[in-house]
Amino acid sequence: MTPQEYLELKSISFRTITLANEVHTAQDVAIQCGCDVKTVIKSLVFWSDKGFALAAVSGDSRVSLAKLAKALGVTKVRLATAEETKLVTGYLIGTVSPFGLNDIDDIHFDKEFLVNKSELLFGSGRADTLIAIFSDEMIKSDTFQFADISEPN
Repeated sequence: MTPQEYLELKSISFRTITLANEVHTAQDVAIQCGCDVKTVIKSLVFWSDKGFALAAVSGDSRVSLAKLAKALGVTKVRLATAEETKLVTGYLIGTVSPFGLNDIDDIHFDKEFLVNKSELLFGSGRADTLIAIFSDEMIKSDTFQFADISEPN
C-alpha cells in the first residue's frame, strides 16, 4: 500500500508536493520549500529487541535512543542500517514515509507534533515528492503513538 493509499483509507487529509530537485536531508527540503526545518519530518527506522520500529521527529531534532527505548519498552535500540531500512520499508534512507508500512508495528511520532499546529512535511518513498499533513489530522489514525522521543540536534 502506498503512503497516499493509506492516508486515503484512514480519511486523513493531505497533499503531495512535487519538488524540482531530489532532496536527501531535512535542510534540503526546507531550502527547496522555503519552510522552517522544524516542519520537515525525519522518519527513521530503528531495530530493538522487539523488532523494527519507526520514529519520526522534526528536522531540527534527533531521536533520543534512551527516550525511544523507554517509549518502546525495550532495553536495546539502534538505528537500522540502510539495508535493513530498505528491507522493512521498501524505501531508501531519506525517503522513508511513516504511512502504510506493513512490516513495522511500532510507529512513534514525537509529541511535539501535537503542539505544532502547522503543516508538516513527510517523506513519500520518493526523493522528489513529499506528503504534507496538518498535525491535527494525524490523530485520526490509530496506528501512530505520540511520545517524547526527541532531543535537540
